[in-house]
Amino acid sequence: TTKKNPKRPDMSEQIFKAVFFDLGGVLYSSPIKAIEDYELENSIPNSTINSLFLRENNKIAFQQLEKGKIEVEDFVKIFTSECLAAGISNINGKSVMELIHKSFLNIRPEVVQTIHHLRQLGFVVAAITNNWKPHSREAEKRFNPLFDLFDFVVESWKEGSRKPEPLIYEKSIQYANEIQKETITFNNSIFLDDIGKNLKAAKKLGMTTIKVNKHYSSVLSAISELYHILQPTILKKQLTLPIWSKSEYEQLAINWMNAFTGNKPSHLLSFYDIAVYFNDPKKQRRYFRKEICQKIFY
Repeated sequence: TTKKNPKRPDMSEQIFKAVFFDLGGVLYSSPIKAIEDYELENSIPNSTINSLFLRENNKIAFQQLEKGKIEVEDFVKIFTSECLAAGISNINGKSVMELIHKSFLNIRPEVVQTIHHLRQLGFVVAAITNNWKPHSREAEKRFNPLFDLFDFVVESWKEGSRKPEPLIYEKSIQYANEIQKETITFNNSIFLDDIGKNLKAAKKLGMTTIKVNKHYSSVLSAISELYHILQPTILKKQLTLPIWSKSEYEQLAINWMNAFTGNKPSHLLSFYDIAVYFNDPKKQRRYFRKEICQKIFY
């Protein structure tokens, strides 16, 4: 007989209908890790930048930023002022925001593959993210290919609520039910995040939670745990494996980075729409042109 892992709850009878992902720290690399690496590379004492975020003015300002109450420029001014007040001149608000934005480029192919697979299996797959209003419409459009990977994305700045506040999770369930015939509840949903307090809040509401640590090595472990929990549901559905190879997902991650940095902005289709194209033998979606897909992949 197979021994059960005591750390994992018994999900042998549980059927799930929705999976929610965080973005930073799950779908792409953790901004926290990017900040730690920056400190190491520039001989800045460990946790210096994090301690700045914990200063009361910065903490309040960042929460307001994520709720859409202030703009990025406002936060940069406040953070820079707090740096100077703390006697730190080699760090400012602009440099910190640039660090965070760079972390957006490091998409994790294994997570893209998982999200794609789950949508193919019929799960509602969405993202819940604490973010802020882009500085321009053009900047916002850069995220469209990434956001199109999901059924929908719940953004804190648009909702006026941020994790770990209950409202943003409640909104997520509400939106999930708007696109799904079957009732989706906290109890039949899974949430992956890298921040403990966000997971704790979700678990309190009834969601099954999975922690993704800031180090890349933990991603595979989290995906393995996700599939372990979903196994009864997948077996019941008797569904298939992903249609793409690992190399194709790795290439998608590269393409996202190229598009985000402006190298190929006109050729990037959404991850999911490309998947639909390759999985459609009749190629019935006229707006897909084979030459464009070739430009994306080669």
